[in-house]
Formats: sequence, structure tokens, C-alpha cells
Amino acid sequence: MPADRSETHYHAAAAGFAGPEGLASHLATLRQRGYRKLDVLGPYFSREIADGLDAGNNRVTWITLAGGLFGALAGLGVQIYANYAYPLNIGGRPVFAWQPLPIITLEVAVMSAIVFAVIGTLLSCRLPKLHHPDFEIPDFSTSDRFYILVHATDEQFDTARTLDDLKNLGAETVALVPLPEAPS
Repeated sequence: MPADRSETHYHAAAAGFAGPEGLASHLATLRQRGYRKLDVLGPYFSREIADGLDAGNNRVTWITLAGGLFGALAGLGVQIYANYAYPLNIGGRPVFAWQPLPIITLEVAVMSAIVFAVIGTLLSCRLPKLHHPDFEIPDFSTSDRFYILVHATDEQFDTARTLDDLKNLGAETVALVPLPEAPS
């Protein structure tokens, strides 16, 4: 860790690029230089960039699956409970008939999976968020650029050296992103 801790006043260093072309190779270059806490901000999703970030597994997929299974078990359980708790003898049919169970079970499973997916996405993105330090990047809100961020908590982060490394990648803009001031 660098001896100069003035980096603690910054959230990250940001480098702006016109498009997503080459960002994956830039990320690989930064990883070779020892940076590990990298992020990319852009106007749309790019699989190449996601692979370059090595984002790991997707928690929302597992949350959605858990929601679907929970919904299927809950829907099935409620139907079985209702059949035995409130038996109706209609035309001599048995109390427990399996034929209507898959339809209701599937509907409740899909509904529950959707609700869990939406909640999981909001939680994993830490939304809603009214302000984020990334909004302090110059021209961030008015441009359609892609930004590579090197977070200040990275072991290799140094205000001068990190900015030079980002400039050497051919970035159009390079800036330090300050931490927001604490409310007084």
C-alpha cells in the first residue's frame, strides 16, 4: 500500500473511452499491472466487457431459481392443505385430485420467480440509490462514453501512477473521482 494516503479522499480514478472496443484488452492490461478492483460504466451491456471484468457468478440467477422453487412448494402446499382442510364431495370425486395441481403450482412458481428476480436485481445493484460517487465523473451524465474505474481501495492505487496508467491506455478523458462530502 502506498505511503501517501491522500488516496482516501478519492472514490476512484476514471478513464473515458468513446466506445467499448478494446476495453477488454485495457482491463487485461490493468490486471497485469496489478489492479484488481476494476469496474466499467457504460450506456449498454457488453458481454466482452463483462468477461474482461471476470465478474464471477450471477447471484440473481440463483435468487430467481430459489424464488421459483419456493413458489412451487408454496403453491403446491396451499392446494394440498385446502383439499384436506376443506373437503368437498362433488360428484363422488376423491378429496385429493392431482390434475389441477400442476397448473396452479406452475403459475405460483413463475410469479414468485419474477418477484424474487426483481427484488434480487434491486438488492444486488443496491438500488434505489439517489447519489453515487460515480456521478461526479466529469461529463458522466451528459455523455455516452464507457468509463474504466480503478477504485481507490485497490492495493495498487496511487493518484499519480494510476492516472498515468489510464492515460497510457489511450483514454480520451482521465479524472480522479472524489468521495462525497459527509453531511454536516
